[in-house]
Amino acid sequence: MADFKALQTEMSKHSADMGLNLTRVVMHNADTMVKMNVSFAENTVELARKNMEALAGVRDVNEAMSLYQGMVKALVESAMTYGSSVYDANSKTAASITDVVEQGISGIAEQVTSAVDDIASQSGQTPVEMVDAVKNTAASARAAFTEMTQVARKVTRMADENVAAMSKAAHDAIDSGLRH
Repeated sequence: MADFKALQTEMSKHSADMGLNLTRVVMHNADTMVKMNVSFAENTVELARKNMEALAGVRDVNEAMSLYQGMVKALVESAMTYGSSVYDANSKTAASITDVVEQGISGIAEQVTSAVDDIASQSGQTPVEMVDAVKNTAASARAAFTEMTQVARKVTRMADENVAAMSKAAHDAIDSGLRH
């Protein structure tokens, strides 16, 4: 890959592959979201149907209050489950996108390093200092991107833990409220 045109062609191919992989990840997420939305809508309609049937059979105020509490709890739990599912799907998609980009950047850096090595091996082509500078730049870019993705993953894990804690607190509050 000693000539610039070959490097340019390889990098263009690599970038196109990365674009296709990103498109696959995003399309998979869109498909997942559509399926979850349809399922949530179907479950909500079914829950409403069951609630209407139950309301038709209510005989006194205590039964109505008990039914109302159960309906509220079911609706809140359904919404919480749906929200959690959406968050989980989007978190997985974000992680997949990060992986695709990380692999893409790493691949491009490897191609640049390989090209620089090829050029450096040809006598009289490039000064050693320039070769070292290009290699160091590629290595620094890769290291910075790796550090950035590690930080992003830590933030995602913290957000996941916070959502789980909030969900548990909400469920506990609902359960505690129904007991009182």
